[in-house]
Amino acid sequence: MSVHNAISTNWINTHAKLIQDAPLVIIDANISEEAMKATFDLCLQYDKPVFFEPTDMRFAAKPFNASDNACKVIRFITPNLYELREIAKNLGFKEQPIANTLIENFSELDDLLQEVRTLGSFTVNHVDNVIVTLGYYGVVIIRRACEQVPFFDSTETYQRRVADKPQTRFYPGRKLDYIVNVSGAGDSFSSGFIAAMLGGRLEAVCVEVGFEAACCALTSKGAVAELYFGRSHPCWDETNGARFITIEQSEQFSLK
Repeated sequence: MSVHNAISTNWINTHAKLIQDAPLVIIDANISEEAMKATFDLCLQYDKPVFFEPTDMRFAAKPFNASDNACKVIRFITPNLYELREIAKNLGFKEQPIANTLIENFSELDDLLQEVRTLGSFTVNHVDNVIVTLGYYGVVIIRRACEQVPFFDSTETYQRRVADKPQTRFYPGRKLDYIVNVSGAGDSFSSGFIAAMLGGRLEAVCVEVGFEAACCALTSKGAVAELYFGRSHPCWDETNGARFITIEQSEQFSLK
């Protein structure tokens, strides 16, 4: 893991042109706080959105401690439930005590989704798009936009929030009969999701491409699949987006 020390402030500033030209900057929690701060400063200067992968609940809040600019440039986060709890707590969530229940110990899926909605609706006040991964349960997306608003336009320019109230959608995960290993599935999901986002696809298609990429990893011996798929794959088709459930405060779910 010491290789991450090579990503220094000086190294980042030396390659500032890459950030200036990029439609999206992706970081995880393994780099130092100093490297994060340097990245955020450049992203603020060039008006570039950041996609943050928390990596581990112990480091999930790291960027928000590293710089006041974190909430000005981080537009996407992909925490699991435990990482989301840490991020919300760090950002000042005080509405109710944060539970310590493990995902597998929730007796009702509704209860799990309502906690995610509560924490995510708070966190989205600081980060535009909260994408919560829940393992085999699926993915929850909280954002101030309906599912018909793409994250990026045809020029790969990020589309900022457009609605006053956050909307929460749950995309149930796929059931696989055969899983080789789970290492790398989350990163593969993010990679597929990001590729579809930058391709201007709608939210449900981004999730579907992410799910397909995750399945490739889950059925491969290594963390990274030897073969993924191109844009001719059916998952890229706008008519094949993943199905979702809208999570309302009333706890009544409506199937779309």
